[in-house]
Amino acid sequence: HIRASHTPYLQKLPRVPLRPAYGNAIEFTTLEELDNIATDVDAMRIQSLLICERILGLTHKDMLFRLTFRGASYADSLQLQRCIDLWRLLLEVRVTHFSILHFDTCYAAQTLVRLMIDLHERYLRNVELEHREVDIREFFGEEFEDDVGKDEHLPVFEDVIGVFRLLSGTVAEAQQLLQIRPVYRKQQENFDRILKCIAHLIYLLLGTSDTADKRKDVYYAVYELVHTRVRSACTYDTLLHLCVSRLNVIKSGYLSDEN
Repeated sequence: HIRASHTPYLQKLPRVPLRPAYGNAIEFTTLEELDNIATDVDAMRIQSLLICERILGLTHKDMLFRLTFRGASYADSLQLQRCIDLWRLLLEVRVTHFSILHFDTCYAAQTLVRLMIDLHERYLRNVELEHREVDIREFFGEEFEDDVGKDEHLPVFEDVIGVFRLLSGTVAEAQQLLQIRPVYRKQQENFDRILKCIAHLIYLLLGTSDTADKRKDVYYAVYELVHTRVRSACTYDTLLHLCVSRLNVIKSGYLSDEN
C-alpha cells in the first residue's frame, strides 16, 4: 500500500464530501478498513463510486454512467430508496451542469419520475387490496391486526418535492433560451418532456403530502411555477393543459420518439 508506506499518511485529494446518496460513506484510508468491508459487496460498490468521483470528478460522463448503472442495480434488487437517492444525485448533476434542454438530462428526469409513479401506483393498489381484505374480515366477524397502509410509502414527499423544485427552478431560464434563434427541434422536445415530468410530479406531490405543512409547501411550490407562465415549446400548452391532457404520458420506452 503506497500511501500507508509514507509518514505522515498521504491524504487522498480532492476529498469527496459526504453524500446521502452514498449513505454518507467515506473512502477507506487503511488496509484494515478495506479488509473490514471486503466481504460487503454493497459497501465495496459504494467505495468504487467514491474513488471514481475523486479521480474523474462528479460531472465526468463515466461517473454519471456509473451512477445510472448503480441505481438500476438497486432497483433490480428492490432497494428502491437507494435507487431514488442515486438517481436524484444524477439528475442534480445533469440539471446543474447540462441544463434541462440536454437529452441526457431529459432521460434522467423521465427515468426517475417514471419510477416514482410506478411505486406510488403500486402503493395505492396495495392499500386498496388491504382495505378490501379488512372489509371482508369485518363482514365475517374475523379478528385482524389493523396494519392497513403501514407498508413503506415510496416515493417519500421529500424526494418528490426535491425533484420538483430542481426541475421547475430552471424552467423559466430554459424557456428564454428557446426564444433565441436558431431554435433546435430536439431542445424544444426535451423541454416539453421536462414539463410532462413536472405535471406528473404535481400529481405525486398531492398524493404524498399527508400533513398541512406539506400541502402548504406544495401550494407555494406550484404557485411559483404557475406565475412563470411557462408553456410547452411545441404545442404552446399551459401547465393546466398538461395536467388534464390524456396525451401527457411518460412511457416506459424512454428512447422512443413518441415519448
